[in-house]
Amino acid sequence: MSEFSTGLWDSLISLYKSHGGWKSILASGYFWLAVVVCVFCWPTIVGGGWTSFAQSALPTLAGFSIAAFAIIFAVLSEGERKALSSPEERLGGRSPFLVLTSAIGHAMVTQMFALLYSLVFDAKPIPSISNFRHADAVNIGLSAIGLLLTVYGVVLVLASVLSIYRILEIKARL
Repeated sequence: MSEFSTGLWDSLISLYKSHGGWKSILASGYFWLAVVVCVFCWPTIVGGGWTSFAQSALPTLAGFSIAAFAIIFAVLSEGERKALSSPEERLGGRSPFLVLTSAIGHAMVTQMFALLYSLVFDAKPIPSISNFRHADAVNIGLSAIGLLLTVYGVVLVLASVLSIYRILEIKARL
């Protein structure tokens, strides 16, 4: 990483290592809940109607995710943050505080990526070309990915709320 780099990739790699990587995402009940919701919302995949929802809801939800960080720092004293920063074996050597912040960070990254994806999809960078017989299928596939990202971003708000609850529950035992 150069001295002028923002560290975007290094930061994302660190976040997702802490979060548990792809294995953690694919094993998550939140991810599979998003998949089920997408199956029931299949007409929005075909019509691409999910983009307006994504563009109106995700900025607010990302704001909630940022506020979740503020809530954590507001309710925990320095001593409690230190106590929650100790690695625990049951968390794979991660601290409860790191698990919480990576969960909220994952939610925010997913929400922002879904928002950006919806903007690009709305711009139709892959138009249906009349002599490319698979263009519609490609667009429907890309639309399905966008809806999944959007719904997953929404569902991760629940994950953030429950993560905050778990930390407050641990705090009560300190």
